[in-house]
Amino acid sequence: MKPYNPDRQRALMPPCKNASYSLNSPWYIPVLVGIILLWTGCGTTEPSRTGRQPAPRGGLSPMRPEQTPPAAVPETPDALSAYFNAGFAHYEAGEYPAAIADFTRALAIKNNDTNALFYRAKSYDYLKDYDQAIEDWTALLRLHPHDAEVYYNRGNAYCTKKDYDQAIADYNQAIRIQPNYAEAHYNQGIAYNNKGDYDQAIAAFNQAIKIQPHYAEAYNNRGFAYVNKKDYAHARADWTEALRLNPNYTIAQNNLDVLRQQGH
Repeated sequence: MKPYNPDRQRALMPPCKNASYSLNSPWYIPVLVGIILLWTGCGTTEPSRTGRQPAPRGGLSPMRPEQTPPAAVPETPDALSAYFNAGFAHYEAGEYPAAIADFTRALAIKNNDTNALFYRAKSYDYLKDYDQAIEDWTALLRLHPHDAEVYYNRGNAYCTKKDYDQAIADYNQAIRIQPNYAEAHYNQGIAYNNKGDYDQAIAAFNQAIKIQPHYAEAYNNRGFAYVNKKDYAHARADWTEALRLNPNYTIAQNNLDVLRQQGH
């Protein structure tokens, strides 16, 4: 993973694997009184693993997860690097509270350090402390107001908090800066779907698919938006296409099976 660099060419992020709608067999009750949406999240905040790699700073090499971070680092020019590297080692090991502690120490030395802010925000996201994550994403945007990835990540945090209007606004900003940001269109579709604005959800998924024609998750979730509109033919077509693109996509297969069981 590379250090945070607001001027980089943004690497395409992987599809949001944890943001796929699924139907369960009790979805239609006998009298068809409604639809139960089973929702597992608003997307991922994890950037591509090829997108960031902490470079040695001040002559220090990033610590390996098995190494023990220094108990105390003097307040020298190298202290920021030492705290960041220790924090990143904890972050990579999934030790997010320890990572946050080290990134906070780094930020006490340099409060506008974008690397420490970025990974502290992501650590808060993993701990589901979305309010603190949003504070750090917002601090990053004050420093770099034209960074699409930061808007996207903050949008994901708002979406998980079910603040869909703010999430959509952030995805819009990400798309304005980076029009071909397929994942921002995709997660915007999820936010619209959760709001009950199915036409806008379909339009957002359309854009994601236009940018990434093999985006199986976007087909799956667009199918769910069509189900919400009782357009079962289009839903079946989308889930069939999702399964064609990814034959191991069990969620799409399950959705097709349930649809067929109900005579649609």
